[in-house]
Amino acid sequence: MTGQKRGGRKGSPAPRPSPGLAEARRRGRAKKLSQVSEQELVTNLQDLDLETESEIPSGTGLVLDERMGSFRCPWDDSFPERPERLQAVQQQLSRDCLLERCIPIETLENPLSIFLWNHSQEYVDLMSSTPDMTQMERRALSDTYDSVYLHPNSFPCALLATGALLRLVDALMGGDIRNGLALVRPPGHHAQRDSMNGYCMFNNVAIAARYAQKKHHVPRVLIVDWDVHHGQGTQFIFEQDPSVLYFSVHRYEQGRFWPHLKASDWRATGNGKGQGYTVNVPWNQVGMRDGDYISSFLHVLLPIALEVMEPVGDPLNRRGEMAVTPGGFAHLTHLLMSLAKGRLILSLEGGSLVPSRVVPLQTLLGDPCPLLETPCIPCPMPDLEMLGKPLDQGLPMAMNRTGLVYDARMMEHFNMWDSHHPERPERIAHIAQRHLELGLTPRCVPRPPAPTRRQLHSEEYIDRIRATSRLKPRDLHREGENYNSIYLSSQSFACAQLAAGAACRLVEAILTGEVHNGLAIVRPPGHHAERDAACGFCFFNSVAVAARHAQDMVGRALRILIVDWDIHHGNGTQHIFEEDPSVLYVSLHRYDHGTFFPMAEDAASKCVGRGRGEGFTVNVAWNGPRLGDSDYLSAMHHIVMPIAYEFNPELVLVSAGFDAARGDPLGGCLVSPEGYAHMTHLLMGLAGGHVALVLEGGYNLSSISDSMAACTRTLLGDPPPLFPWLRPPLPGTFVTLAEVAQVHQKYWQCLRLTGEPSFGRGCGGVVDTEEEEEEEETSLQPAEEESALRQRPPEESPPVVLTIGPKLEEQPPSPTSEETLGLESLRLGTHVSGEPEAEPTVSKEEDHEDPGLLGEAAGGGTPMVGDEFAAEGVSLSVPSPSDGGGGDHTPRWTSGSSPSGTTFQTVFYAVTPLAWCPHLMTVRSVPEGGLDATQACQDCGTHMENWLCLSCYQVHCGRYIQAHMLQHHEASGHPVVLSYADLSVWCYACQAYVNHEVLTEAKNTAYLSKFGEEMPGVL
Repeated sequence: MTGQKRGGRKGSPAPRPSPGLAEARRRGRAKKLSQVSEQELVTNLQDLDLETESEIPSGTGLVLDERMGSFRCPWDDSFPERPERLQAVQQQLSRDCLLERCIPIETLENPLSIFLWNHSQEYVDLMSSTPDMTQMERRALSDTYDSVYLHPNSFPCALLATGALLRLVDALMGGDIRNGLALVRPPGHHAQRDSMNGYCMFNNVAIAARYAQKKHHVPRVLIVDWDVHHGQGTQFIFEQDPSVLYFSVHRYEQGRFWPHLKASDWRATGNGKGQGYTVNVPWNQVGMRDGDYISSFLHVLLPIALEVMEPVGDPLNRRGEMAVTPGGFAHLTHLLMSLAKGRLILSLEGGSLVPSRVVPLQTLLGDPCPLLETPCIPCPMPDLEMLGKPLDQGLPMAMNRTGLVYDARMMEHFNMWDSHHPERPERIAHIAQRHLELGLTPRCVPRPPAPTRRQLHSEEYIDRIRATSRLKPRDLHREGENYNSIYLSSQSFACAQLAAGAACRLVEAILTGEVHNGLAIVRPPGHHAERDAACGFCFFNSVAVAARHAQDMVGRALRILIVDWDIHHGNGTQHIFEEDPSVLYVSLHRYDHGTFFPMAEDAASKCVGRGRGEGFTVNVAWNGPRLGDSDYLSAMHHIVMPIAYEFNPELVLVSAGFDAARGDPLGGCLVSPEGYAHMTHLLMGLAGGHVALVLEGGYNLSSISDSMAACTRTLLGDPPPLFPWLRPPLPGTFVTLAEVAQVHQKYWQCLRLTGEPSFGRGCGGVVDTEEEEEEEETSLQPAEEESALRQRPPEESPPVVLTIGPKLEEQPPSPTSEETLGLESLRLGTHVSGEPEAEPTVSKEEDHEDPGLLGEAAGGGTPMVGDEFAAEGVSLSVPSPSDGGGGDHTPRWTSGSSPSGTTFQTVFYAVTPLAWCPHLMTVRSVPEGGLDATQACQDCGTHMENWLCLSCYQVHCGRYIQAHMLQHHEASGHPVVLSYADLSVWCYACQAYVNHEVLTEAKNTAYLSKFGEEMPGVL
């Protein structure tokens, strides 16, 4: 038991004249790390985007122009694309009182020159002539296209539809609105450069994307298309453009569903410089549900989008024999709102069901997402009725949105013997002060706490802690010695009771409708506290007490999700609920193969709960330091959120420790305030938005203050901030997540993704995409064969798109998958092989005592697998199987003798570079004066092993000289560099060599400077 006595191994030293050498070293190290990390963090946080409330745009723009209802098919009144689509939506918005909550945006026509950005002059001229044609001429012209009709008002209305999106873009980028909805017709995503297609005349979203780039200088645009039909027009327009990421999730059925294109399959990834910027998720069966669409967003879209993009457009659709509910579309909208600081425009495309337009608008307005059907999974699973019925979720969002529970009396618990102890009173005072400085406190609803009366711990233990309030200091110290990493003062019991009471008060406010979500700024923390023992600075388990209190309030086993993102495993919380299927406990923590506090085997990924609670404990156990935003978000996207959606909680409690934040003296990790904000936003899509954050650990005053403030702003409805730069996850991250997925896929169907080429089977079934079958009748007429084959898929075997699950453990990563989808954030399990990795050797200090929670230091513990490996300038290297360097490491010679007879002592590998990486967009054109391959390092003047930055074209030496290029990368964030030694190109962000046509100009110019002639065989 972690709560049992461990003599001499506590967080606070004994009051003796001369502490032991090991204890003195630990205290000195902790003090030094705290001071250094505090200084570094102040510098790092200077660029943090913590705007004041007045600077954050608010309001949802709405375009709804009745003039766009003035055309219909002249020869077929039953044609699906008809005016009643808009009229029904307007009536529903009026009934739900949503029109007055929106900011109306006037629709204006635009000069035809804007349409030439995506359409040919001949095509625009032809469309502009259609109002003057006779009906016979218009019908004849319509028959030359696929599934269209022409009316005298078709062209004017198409101009209005495009103009509506452009006005929304202006309002959005001008700060007049935060997001918007364009209810327009005709739709646009099928329209191609020189032809109408599928009810569409002009490609509204594509033109809006170009408009945002040209007028508002938006560098990157994400277009998400969830229309049931593939938006081939949008894909073809941007297929060679790396500044636009096009993501489409649509019905495909091996090409039998309209528009019958092979370009609609997952193999189509873009061309030229745009390769990798087209992502198709083609469903190969009907009936796909909320869980399928949410899975595609969590596992594919969000990881890619956070790595490379910034969203602007998103077409709405709800038809085509799928089973997505209006609430499902609300959740998809909520997930997209985490991107680009919430700058999101929804644009109507196809579909006919009114609620599917109304509910996403409510989400844009800030209303909580409704609870989905239980369970929310891609395919059937056993009935979970035993978990109870969901709470009623009221819409819209209450005015009193976010509750705040804080009481300065909790500062009266302090360490009398160690003024440098990290768990000190100033922690909550700094957080409260930071909330005041940022204007967050007035925006919250204060709720005063009271000592809890809910008993979760044993009576004997409670009485024992209560008795400490009457002890003398020496006796207090001796009593603290009976627990692991505990100090006591005369007010410890009162403060611990108040902390647990604060968590209960917050839950009461949420469940009774006083507020919708909230946070509790409390201490001492609680998640280490066991039923009958204090542990790790914790006395009473505040979050566990609050969870039981919530279930008592509603009189049943309320489904509760507890997410514990404190860097230390919440051993107490896990043990309390490990046999309870009504509470899902998910912990993201450092484990370091059992050497990180609390140093217990039950913190490992293999520990899943017991009895009826088996499978309801999920441990994401990291095995090293330096985890950052990308690592935690990968865990959220691939593990936490899929399981959470399947569990479908009615209340979310967060053990919000911030000791994984950068600068923390104990955690050794790098999570930013932005990262915590994004994790909070993801969780707000659950439980109808009923989310409560309760402070746990976190011991750097600056980082905990800004991190919790970022979470509070997100709870208040502010969009999560942009990431200044997001590195790929560490290789060891993939190992951990693949391990968790393998352990838990027997309990959660959402994790049973096998990486097969088709997403079409809800349970991961394999579909033969080359099977020849007769085309079926669909809602749209088939296109001509020639137009249907705009892009042929490659002939090689299908790449692995998602690598989660046991089937992939038998497969090494293939070069084909790198070429098709070179995104680090999707490579779960790529470092898991049939043979287990060699366990890193854990060095022990001479002092073999368990150091307790205070014995940890930032950066300590077992290093993360693959943390730092390949170095630039080595074209023939010796990477390990867990090497973080990308590309295919194919062994050429093994131990023994080479073709020349030379004896080698190790395995050599030839590195096959990545064919693409998401950071190629940072490569700039070569300066007009060309390059000088003999140029010296700008810092030290050396001519040995110099590298050229392909963003700013500065020259610095490699890491085996004085590492000035590495320092330049860390200071500037420029990821892609070229070696003047061998003309190889290295991406620091991907930790891999890269070879792509974007690099041709720089390579050829460097070769010309180096050898006086053009580079032969470029690429």
